[in-house]
Amino acid sequence: MTKETIAFAKFDTVIRTSLHRLPDAIFASILIGLLLKARLVFSRNINWDEFHYLSFVYSYLNDELTTQFQTFHVYFFTWLPIVSENEVTQIVAARVAMYFVALATCRLIYLIGRKYFDKLSALFAVLSYISFSYVVVHGTSFRPDPIV
Repeated sequence: MTKETIAFAKFDTVIRTSLHRLPDAIFASILIGLLLKARLVFSRNINWDEFHYLSFVYSYLNDELTTQFQTFHVYFFTWLPIVSENEVTQIVAARVAMYFVALATCRLIYLIGRKYFDKLSALFAVLSYISFSYVVVHGTSFRPDPIV
């Protein structure tokens, strides 16, 4: 055997070993992304639009809701005033609920990917979603965008 053949055989072995471990690496990256996202639920500053979004829940509970745009969420979050009297705590609780919605979204992306592609492609689709900058920053915010 020539040196080139031996080098190619070693390279081929390294590539096959790496490809075999790639789904585990992608899954680990997804877990790290989800853990970082969970940390953001509690540490990210609450923006004014989250308070505005919470005001729709209160308007609905007081029978004062006048608009129909971006208000379908009020039916899902009528439990927020029970959590605490503090609006900040209510928004954090809503963010936790949105985190579980994000987990369900990841699961559905994976299941759709598995229906049409292999496991590696489905995991990569979830990683692509979870690492997208808007999803990282605003994916668990209490606002209309993540629900849609």
